[in-house]
Amino acid sequence: ASTLNNIGVSYDRLKVISKSNEYFSSSSEQGSVLATGNLALNLISAGFYKEAENILDRDRKKENINEQLIKAIEELNSKKEK
Repeated sequence: ASTLNNIGVSYDRLKVISKSNEYFSSSSEQGSVLATGNLALNLISAGFYKEAENILDRDRKKENINEQLIKAIEELNSKKEK
């Protein structure tokens, strides 16, 4: 799962967002909470708040929450308040 996330990060840095989201999604489905946070941030940036909320809700209950997931949750909350 971490390899898929890393490939997603590489695509993200190249601004190939659709491809990065594919890899983040695959990694997230394999259990990577980091990839879930990365995917959620991309979705939020594109205005897909409901989709981001759905994937964040799935993983926020896990024990291994990390900073990226927290960042995505905070970003989504700030967008929803506006």
